[in-house]
Amino acid sequence: MPTIHYLTTADAIAAAAAHFATLPRIGIDLEFDDMRHRYGRHLALIQVFDGQEAYLIDPLPLPDMAAGLEPLFAVLRNPAVAKVFHSCKSDILLLDEVFAVNCLNIVDTSVQFTLLAAEDNNISLGRLIQAEPGL
Repeated sequence: MPTIHYLTTADAIAAAAAHFATLPRIGIDLEFDDMRHRYGRHLALIQVFDGQEAYLIDPLPLPDMAAGLEPLFAVLRNPAVAKVFHSCKSDILLLDEVFAVNCLNIVDTSVQFTLLAAEDNNISLGRLIQAEPGL
């Protein structure tokens, strides 16, 4: 079981981002509320996996969320680090619309799963894991 780091400060996020910048790829997922037509979109949690350890980045305690997350955003903009998402359309839209972050070098496992030509369109992460247990 991987070690889980819970990050709530700009300094801790910057240290983790410096580590992520040295890696060939990271797994990433965003959690947010999506009341965009009434209240807007609000980032609630960022989950990152470096291949060994998991990082739960809680942006809510940051006094200035955009500034506190900027070191991580620099990694997302860095084409040398592949960002592995599953069904990333909403995550990418949030990053762009709320933070003006253009994420580069994206690997979307839902697109790859679709290319496997399953007989239906169920591209859920759970189904992918069941179909490919060695992942």
